Amino acid sequence: MTEQKRIMEIIELWKADKKQYVKKSSYSAYMLLIENHLSPAFGNMYNVEESDVQEFVFRKLEEGLSQKTIKDIL
Repeated sequence: MTEQKRIMEIIELWKADKKQYVKKSSYSAYMLLIENHLSPAFGNMYNVEESDVQEFVFRKLEEGLSQKTIKDIL
């Protein structure tokens, strides 16, 4: 049986892989989105449910982010 990983651990694996295939500017933009939005919201979770994503979207809308910005984050 494999050990369950937190979302942050999966993000770290994704970052290492993605860095090889994208421009430095794109990678930097991804890192900002991860550090400012995704890690604080989901990083310590083991599973992300649809309700978690909906709550995230509503919170970001309340913070004044546009729907497009939220879509870009996700």
